Amino acid sequence: MNRLATAFILSISLLTAGCSTVPDEYIPATVGSVGEADALDGLKMTISTRQASVKIGEPILFQVRLQNVGLTPLFIPKNPNVIFTWVYADGSRDNFVKDSEYEPLLGETDLTILQPNRFITKDIRVDTYYFDRQGVTEFWATLQAWRSKTPAKPEVWEGRITSNRFGVWVEDGKVASAKPIRY
Repeated sequence: MNRLATAFILSISLLTAGCSTVPDEYIPATVGSVGEADALDGLKMTISTRQASVKIGEPILFQVRLQNVGLTPLFIPKNPNVIFTWVYADGSRDNFVKDSEYEPLLGETDLTILQPNRFITKDIRVDTYYFDRQGVTEFWATLQAWRSKTPAKPEVWEGRITSNRFGVWVEDGKVASAKPIRY
C-alpha cells in the first residue's frame, strides 16, 4: 500500500511540475528598439519612432528604413508594401495591411535601385483610436516583394523580411468629462 501511495504522489508531482514548464504568453515590456532586424539577400529593414509614449487616439508615426547591407546594388519596390503587426500590453495581437500602390508583379518603372550601404526611408502612420489597452505595445514590420516583370536579374530583390521590434507606451487618452453647467 505504501508503494502505491508513493507512486501516486510521485505521479501527481510530475504532472504538476510538467504544467509549470508551459511558457507564458508573451507580454511586451520594453519601450524602444527590441532585438535585431532580419537581413535577406542584402536587404535589412528597421523601424523606429521618436514617440516613446502615445495617448490612445493619437497616431504613431514610424520610420521604416530599408538598407542595402550587401555588396551589390539591389532593385527594390519604389513604394514597398509594408505590413505592421503589434502585440498589445495584454499579449493579444493585431495588424494592418498597408494599401499597396503596386501589383505583386512589378515593372521596371515600379523599382528603384539601392546601392550598397545606402538606404531609403518611408513614414508609416499607425492610428491608435481603436486601441483599448494601456501599457507597452510592441510593433514590427514585414516587407514582402514578389517576382518582378523585368527581365530576370539577380539584383531584383525578392523575398520576405521582418524588422526589429519597437515598444511604445500606450496610455488611456480619455479626458475626464466636465460636469454639465446648469443655468
